[in-house]
Amino acid sequence: MLTITPVASEFLPASARDALVAAFSERWRGLGIEHCVAPVGRPLAPGELPVLLVLTGGTERAALEAIGDAALPAVLLAHPSQNSFPACLEILARLQQLGRRGEIVFLGDGPDGDRALQEVAAAAHARALLTGRRLGCIGAPSDWLVASMPSAAAVKDAWGVDLVEVPLAEVMDAMKDVPADAPQVAGLVADLVDAADAVVEPTSVDLQAAATVLVALREVCRRHALDACTVRCFDLVTRLRTTGCYALSQLNDEGFIAGCEGDVPAALSMMWLHALSGEVPFVANPQQVDVANHRLWISHCTIGRSLLDGYRVRSHFESGLGVAIEGRLPLQPVTIARVGGADLRSALVTDGRIVAGGDAPDRCRTQLEIEVDADLGALLRRPLGNHHVMIRGHWAGALDAYRRLFL
Repeated sequence: MLTITPVASEFLPASARDALVAAFSERWRGLGIEHCVAPVGRPLAPGELPVLLVLTGGTERAALEAIGDAALPAVLLAHPSQNSFPACLEILARLQQLGRRGEIVFLGDGPDGDRALQEVAAAAHARALLTGRRLGCIGAPSDWLVASMPSAAAVKDAWGVDLVEVPLAEVMDAMKDVPADAPQVAGLVADLVDAADAVVEPTSVDLQAAATVLVALREVCRRHALDACTVRCFDLVTRLRTTGCYALSQLNDEGFIAGCEGDVPAALSMMWLHALSGEVPFVANPQQVDVANHRLWISHCTIGRSLLDGYRVRSHFESGLGVAIEGRLPLQPVTIARVGGADLRSALVTDGRIVAGGDAPDRCRTQLEIEVDADLGALLRRPLGNHHVMIRGHWAGALDAYRRLFL
């Protein structure tokens, strides 16, 4: 929820001020923007985003006092009358002289200002959802993720998320406690198989083992009060001859964010996109890029089945073992994003569209060709790491608002 503080000149009658605030508040409620109006002089809460509705000119000093020494950028809401906009220009110019950040949202007659405020509200809501969440790194990051091993301090500082280290052995031990004939396992296998177009490589033993991973992983996440996890899943392949692909797919469908290979920045990307959009994220490997035509091919074995028009139950691509999902998706708008950098404050964000699927035998099972809006040359010059995350719909505007305000 946005807390919005109106500031007005002493020359504006109280009745006119209240009428302006009421009109804007009604407009925002109609747009689904959750907000409350706070009085001038109320101190900002720790971590609160300063959002000021600048009703008139002559409010510059009052606005700066209301913003105070807030750590986050100020958002100034301007409108076309009462010298609101020129006052906002002066306020933001002074903030920038002081080395502070901020931005103006102009609430004109068109949709741009409304959309911008909706994006600010979505960003603030996502930040509130992420703050204090517990992300479990179950097993160390896979050895090949040399650019994706941030410290717990970096995760907390940039994202407000607590990184919790959990030994993968806990999952393996929990698997031993799941009876082979457990009704829960049989129910999971039946649900997976009955809705599939086909089961290709996996045997009944493979399916049972994959379902057992899910049951065990749920228990470990419950035990540590985790809100999300990322799993060093290849050790399940090498040591137990099974996979976590189905378990991660199912957890994401249930709204519990679950990433693979112990990739913390990718898991944060998944948490970020889910918190902002409510959509189920798909984490994948970029496989091919066509910079001139803005095309990116991605693939992975862990996609949530709720995203699919249909699927086949396959083995894991690299090993040929266990259970993976080969999904078929509708051609639709999507967003691609990835966070990274030494301080986890850099991000690649782009809207795009799925233009084709694929079934190449030398790539992970679910394969997509996506046309994107961004310059993909950045992937070749300034990559942030391997895994990128896709969600349905166009969310780049709100993600960019989050970056400006919180990163």
